Amino acid sequence: MASSSTCNGWSSERGPCKRFLAIWHRRAGKDRTGLELIREEIDAGVTGSYWHLYPLAVQAKRAIWNGVDPESGQKLMDLVFPPAMVEYSNDTDLFKRFRNGSTYQLCGSDRYNSLVGSNVRGVLFSEWALNDPRAWPYIMPILLENNGWAAFITTYRGKNHAYQMVKELADSSDWYVDVRTIEHTRREDGSPVVSLEDVERERRSLLPIYHGNATRVEALIREEFYCEPTASSAGAIYGEQVAAMQHEGRV
Repeated sequence: MASSSTCNGWSSERGPCKRFLAIWHRRAGKDRTGLELIREEIDAGVTGSYWHLYPLAVQAKRAIWNGVDPESGQKLMDLVFPPAMVEYSNDTDLFKRFRNGSTYQLCGSDRYNSLVGSNVRGVLFSEWALNDPRAWPYIMPILLENNGWAAFITTYRGKNHAYQMVKELADSSDWYVDVRTIEHTRREDGSPVVSLEDVERERRSLLPIYHGNATRVEALIREEFYCEPTASSAGAIYGEQVAAMQHEGRV
């Protein structure tokens, strides 16, 4: 997993922050790091409601609720939230209540207006570049009222709302914006999270998929691992899901 010493919006130079935007390369450990922001607050005895939005509800259960951590082989939910800290869990509603009274709800941004709860303390947006951007204007006033925090973790998907937010908010004193390529992340033993050899293997595997179109493949590689947004690869991953959202008028 990527080093995460400042991903929670804190640094000795600037102090705490309640709005974080992390553009991290593919396989940097974004979801686990985001979930651990919630876990840290629960461990610290903070009681509140936490919402976790994934692009589509149909993806959320498969990718997060039933997802497996690639390093440990454990279910991601059990790894971050061990059963001993959970009082109640509902597989249908993707909902957990913890023994300290806090709650966690996983949802799709396509159903953001189904979330309820007046005491929401934190909201985590996974794959923010593919989320319905209208979810943020809906949730923002709730967080303002409750003095809550929001974390947006993603890899670029072209020059869409995530890219525009980085451009506009990079110098804001109210936001912590963090962009990390494979050149910026290391495992605990000092080895790269994604090596140049890993990238080359990915490049070779993509060439037949894109019928030998080296330009298209290179654009995807630059976006996925070097955080360089390119319009040519914006729909390369999750293209079908994004197309469905566009068809239903959700983006």
